[in-house]
Amino acid sequence: MRPGAAFLLLTFGLLGCEAPAEEESYVARVGDEVLTHTSLQSSLASLAVGLDTEEVARQLIDRWITSELLYQEARRLRIETRPEIREQLRQSERAVLIQSMVEMYQMEESSAQSALEISAYFESHKENMRLLEPFVRVRHFPLTDPDSAALAAQMLNRSPEADSVFEFLAVRFAADPSIAIMHSQNFYPERNLFTTRPALRRELAALIPGSPARVMAADSTWHLVQLMDRAVEGSLPELVWVEDHVRQQLQIARRKQNYAAAVQRLRSEADTRDEIEIRY
Repeated sequence: MRPGAAFLLLTFGLLGCEAPAEEESYVARVGDEVLTHTSLQSSLASLAVGLDTEEVARQLIDRWITSELLYQEARRLRIETRPEIREQLRQSERAVLIQSMVEMYQMEESSAQSALEISAYFESHKENMRLLEPFVRVRHFPLTDPDSAALAAQMLNRSPEADSVFEFLAVRFAADPSIAIMHSQNFYPERNLFTTRPALRRELAALIPGSPARVMAADSTWHLVQLMDRAVEGSLPELVWVEDHVRQQLQIARRKQNYAAAVQRLRSEADTRDEIEIRY
């Protein structure tokens, strides 16, 4: 079996039956139901890159035809009228509707997260956010000319106003000054730096925080690098390092609150109408 076959069951549900549109061609037909070119391409796009898409497409089409034949035969034989099948369909519909209501209540609009909420959550939970890996603050940008890189390192190391000098150098030499300046002002996971240049990553790992700026060469490019600070694994983070995580956690908590409030409202309204009775 080709590698693509393992993905077919994951994507098969996306291949629904469609009424043929006059302006759209279809790739397969069973009776009046068709599999459109758009639907097939959408499913193929969701698969992993590098698969034999022609072979996968043929398998998807074959499975769609088999599925459609089985479905149409089930309808012809009125399988849905059997008591056990009718109950399964009822339970499936019930589960889909309940899940839809849960998602709707969770996603109800609520006020934006305030800076006070974010700060309070961080202070209450930061012990659980200790770093799982080193975070670093680095002054860095690449240059194409080694003489310019050497001059930039000298200017940075000789100036008592290193922050201002680095911003000047970034504007003068960096391809994207705003990114270089932003990275120099915040901590980031060390593993996220130099991901495509392992030699530079090893050199960075060996640097001592606060050591002079240096020039590192890699692939005909010269990198101005200065390790300003390193927070080791197990350190308590600063809020700015984990603010995105805090926002996500607050969003999850708010969704839970929205759901709980909606369920409580439904129960209260049902109690008012005397529609809930418990005999236990």
